[in-house]
Amino acid sequence: RRTAHWQGFGCARLDDSPNRRGCLESIHIAAMQHMSLGCWSIVPQKYGPPVVMGEEGLMSAKAHGTSAVPVQEDLRWACDPLLADDICNFNRLGAEDRGYWQTTSFLKYAADAEKIRFYDSNSGRLLFSLPAKPGRSLQAFIKESKEHGWPSFRDAEVCWRHVRVLPGGEVVSIDGTHLGHNLPDYTGNRYCINLVSIAGQPRRLALPCIRSASPSRVYRRHKPPSNSEHHYILQPSRLFPKFPAGLSQVAFAAGCFWGVEKAFWRLPGVYSTAVGFCGGLEEAVNPSYLYVCTGESGHCEAVQVVWDPAKISFTDLLRLFWACHDPTQGDMQGRDIGSQYRSAVFCNDAVQAAAAHASRAAFASVLRVGGYSDITTEIRVGCPFYYADLHHQQYLAKPRSRQYCSAEPTGLALPAWTEWPWPPHDTAEDPSCAVVAQAKQMFAPLLPEEFWGVYDFSINAPDEPAGVSVEELSTAE
Repeated sequence: RRTAHWQGFGCARLDDSPNRRGCLESIHIAAMQHMSLGCWSIVPQKYGPPVVMGEEGLMSAKAHGTSAVPVQEDLRWACDPLLADDICNFNRLGAEDRGYWQTTSFLKYAADAEKIRFYDSNSGRLLFSLPAKPGRSLQAFIKESKEHGWPSFRDAEVCWRHVRVLPGGEVVSIDGTHLGHNLPDYTGNRYCINLVSIAGQPRRLALPCIRSASPSRVYRRHKPPSNSEHHYILQPSRLFPKFPAGLSQVAFAAGCFWGVEKAFWRLPGVYSTAVGFCGGLEEAVNPSYLYVCTGESGHCEAVQVVWDPAKISFTDLLRLFWACHDPTQGDMQGRDIGSQYRSAVFCNDAVQAAAAHASRAAFASVLRVGGYSDITTEIRVGCPFYYADLHHQQYLAKPRSRQYCSAEPTGLALPAWTEWPWPPHDTAEDPSCAVVAQAKQMFAPLLPEEFWGVYDFSINAPDEPAGVSVEELSTAE
């Protein structure tokens, strides 16, 4: 009779192995409201905020069951990858045994952890995080999960960017991974989740290893924009060299360059910005956008920032850079996947590079405490910047533009400049020590702390530059 129900729902046959016997335990009996005519019948319902509802299309057939890829082979806490692959991608009514999660090394891991992040076993996206603020403690989570039999999360512990609840109560990821079900109790929503579905490693794609470009593409050039153009927003600032004397330049890569450019052009003290390409093969000169998208040129989408060092410091720019994206994602940023979306800082000299390295080390310590993986941001000096076509410049400010940005900021703050782990610079005659000393002398922050409390670097912010006067800060939303 059980087998008939499973086959009627279009799922794999249920056998009597120990890993399957828990599939009709309370987690799924409660989620599937009643049986009718040999099939499961789901009662549709809609949950209120903060729940993000999803459509059945998320679980449509893909390359590997309901997901594009199989589960990771090196799941955390010694979870069974075969069981995980079955539950995540093929048996939406399947579940690990009641209490299975306690037989893994999870409890031992949790005993020494201050914070735990749970990642999709297929894609590695962040799905749940403990403890949440405001919310309960890690010990309270473990207590409730032991009582219920499965890891049991609450609203504040869910990463709603990547988790959806279907009308029948099924909890899934945006990548098509079956996670469990929402079984509300008298205190609110309770998400009963299979540990094998959330035991993935944080997604980390390798940085590009491009050795040579295709001969047929090396000589494919695009025509750079006219050098007579001015910045669309910061007029009459020039978009192209030669820039006025006394200004400094750097290029940042943090995913799709549309949104990144807007975040930087709004900073006070920025003279001009432009989007283009950096960090590719030497022979790939003036690459086209389509060429860069193939990955063969090795370039990434970058934003050139030209600023007045008397009004804004390089460390202020670095603060925005680390805040506006997730620098741990390797060859991707959010939904944008490819080496052209990697994170990088392309410095003009060794002094800028010294400050960039110190800031990266400082932010890496914050990310580790927050449960993120290692930073994949590259820092390079002397890479040429090639302008993208004119319609890409200041794109988000132009009429009928597509307001798009897939950046995934971590929400974590870069430590104060005085707390960066600068290398010693006063104990040796090494030239690099002199560079560090020069960087510390040149790049003290200039923007007040109050500014960062109100600055909006999202694509929904106004196009006009932000101000830093007392009046403007007091009236900022």
